[in-house]
Parts: sequence; structure tokens; C-alpha cells
Amino acid sequence: MKPAPRCNVTILAPSDAKFALAFAEVAQTYALALRELGCPCLLTTNQLRADALNIVFGINQFADYGAIKLPDNAVIVNLEQYYLESPWFTPSILDLMRKHPVWDYNQDNVASLQALGVSRARMVPIGSALGMQRIRPVSPDIDVLHYGWLSPRRQEVLARMAATGLRVKVLDRCFGAERDAYIARAKTVLQVRAEIGYRVFEIVRASYLMTNGVAVISEWDDGTVIEPDIAQGVLLAAYDDLPHAARLLCADAGARAALADRGREIMAARPQRAYLAEALRELLPA
Repeated sequence: MKPAPRCNVTILAPSDAKFALAFAEVAQTYALALRELGCPCLLTTNQLRADALNIVFGINQFADYGAIKLPDNAVIVNLEQYYLESPWFTPSILDLMRKHPVWDYNQDNVASLQALGVSRARMVPIGSALGMQRIRPVSPDIDVLHYGWLSPRRQEVLARMAATGLRVKVLDRCFGAERDAYIARAKTVLQVRAEIGYRVFEIVRASYLMTNGVAVISEWDDGTVIEPDIAQGVLLAAYDDLPHAARLLCADAGARAALADRGREIMAARPQRAYLAEALRELLPA
């Protein structure tokens, strides 16, 4: 690989974007990992630089993908799940992706994108970086925390959990330090698919929680696409079984601690710098 390139990790977001900060932790992990590799690296919002390799998050936040003008020195990072009914993978966004390298967190997504002509799509796993361990637990007064879009499917299972007596907390459009303060108070954080069509495990969210030693309980079935090591660091349960599994985990402090420790160890063994070094070698060969 050439000498460490100057990089600009940027989140693109229109002024009315509702969920742009959902990309923040992965973007921050990238920036920290690139600095570990010796790359001069900026972390910006809505900035594209001529003097740097632009590593771009968030293009799905735009209603008109044709209006996004990326320079030639730009890599698109895709954190959205590909499925046939997805609103993100329209002809215009696919046209944009065909013009640039695309780094995706999941091999199934990569295969789907490549089949649609996104020839430079490649997998860059999500890992951890020094400096992302930020959450210090306090005495828990929340049993099950959920944050993110509250689809009807998620509402239904959360209502069932609350009906069993679990103390359930739901956050809407809450990000960063404010959200982390709630995570610190929770025994568990729940991941459940927003819609049936989703198949890929939400490592985008779970990676940050596992890095910080948070016990994660997540929906799973035979069709779930999940990396084998990650599957060992979260509690997986079928949708209908989630309330019972949550009750058991919330009642067992030892099991929660063991799960949290296992998740932390798994993420420590996934250094983001190694994944980015490999991607950069392919993108910028010697």
C-alpha cells in the first residue's frame, strides 16, 4: 500500500435528516481506526475534500440521490440492509453506487449489490477501535431498553414485555451521550427487526453495545444472517420467545455479566484498523 492516505470520514445529511446520527458510532470507529493506522483523518459532516480520500456515510438520507455529487476520490459506506422491498436501493442510488467503491458490512449485501452491477462492492466488517468504550453502567432501573424506529412489529413485542412486568424504556430519535446515559441504566438492550423482510443481524447497533460490555438480546430465526463470532456475544431468541428470554436474562445478573464480557472480548478481537487496512490495500495498491 502507498503511504498512509489522508482521509475524510464524513456523514452526508440534508437539513431535514431524522436519523443521520445513527451512523455516528461507526463513523467515529472508522476515524479512530484510520488514525491508529497512521492516516491523517478528519471526521466531518457534509464536507467533501479534494485533498483526501472521502469515506462517505449516509447517502440514503437523501430523497434525490441524483443530486448527490461525489468526487472521484470517494468511497460509499453502506450500512443499510439490502432486500427486494427496500426503499434505499432505488435505480438512482444504485447508479451512484456503480460509480464508486462501496464498503458494506455484510457479505450477503455485497453479493446482492454486485448482482445489480455494483461491481466495486466489497465487505468491510464492523469492528472496534480504542476510544469507543464510553458507557459506564450505573445501578439499573431499566430492564429492557429499545431505541430506534418504533415500527408496529417492534411495538407489539415491547408491549408484551411490559405486560410481563419488565421495566421497558423506549427512546425515539435519541442519540449520542443522551442515549448512552439510558444504556448505562439498562440491564439489557433489545434488537428486533423492524419488518419481516430484514434478514441481516443489526451489527451496526450491536457492535457499539458489545464494545461497551452491554448485554444485548436480539431476534433470530433460521434465516438470520449473522457472523459466527457475533452470534456468541448476544442472546438470540425467536420473535415470539423474546419476552420470556428477556425475563430470564434480566433476572440473572451472572448470566448478564457473562454475556457482556463475552461480547466485549469478541469485539476486542475485531480491530477495525485491520479491516480498513485490508480495504485500503485493495483500493490503493502499491
